[in-house]
Amino acid sequence: MPEERYMTPDPPPPPEDPPRGGCLTLWLAFFLAFNGFFLYSYVRQGVWLPAAWSAFGLICALGVWFWQKYAFWGLLLAFAFNVALHIDGRNVMGIMYNLTFMGLTYFLVHPKLEYFK
Repeated sequence: MPEERYMTPDPPPPPEDPPRGGCLTLWLAFFLAFNGFFLYSYVRQGVWLPAAWSAFGLICALGVWFWQKYAFWGLLLAFAFNVALHIDGRNVMGIMYNLTFMGLTYFLVHPKLEYFK
């Protein structure tokens, strides 16, 4: 009986479905819809490098939807590539949009990173 007082209670198990939150859900849905449209547009125009990065972004967004940690970092890498692409093209608005999207993704996903596998 004296051993029982040294035993700590088990911590509660993590929730079955982690709470994604409304903002993160809307952001991922927005990203998937518009990135899918841009992928289609790039393929129709025959511009293959941005199409490949757009497909990579779609795969990463789906990975974030299914709580995969590698997908979060891949999504940030895709935004960084787009920033570099717009720097090369001297497109200030594209740079600002991608930096904004990168920051938005980081601040929406990072608090939930403990739920990621």
